[in-house]
Amino acid sequence: MKKIEIKQKVIEKDSNIIWNEFIDFACNALDEGENLSEIQNNAVLCFWYHSEMCSGGHSGYFDCYPNVSSQDLLKAMQKIGATKCIENFTTAIQTGESDGYEETDRLFYELESDFLNLLQSYIEKNINEFFEIK
Repeated sequence: MKKIEIKQKVIEKDSNIIWNEFIDFACNALDEGENLSEIQNNAVLCFWYHSEMCSGGHSGYFDCYPNVSSQDLLKAMQKIGATKCIENFTTAIQTGESDGYEETDRLFYELESDFLNLLQSYIEKNINEFFEIK
């Protein structure tokens, strides 16, 4: 299992440092084809969904990640507690294409801040799955 070493004191569990290191972790984990734990995989799937939604919406996400199982993403969203996003993503899968994903994209942008907070909380709650803090 891959972990990144953060050379900060345990007391300094700064949310911004953790988030920036997680971004590096997520990008490198996919680039290097690392085997991820279930917790890591949940966070990485949600991170890439969030990132693509912020740049290309659902159509961009489906175009860029055609090999990611929608069921895997739904399970990952469930694990981080993103219930409203689960409903919205399910709608996007089922009927979103009919209006070019306008409605589901709009709703995601309303939920985006909550989704990001849930993801960050999930990472911080499971920090030892991602980092060795020294």
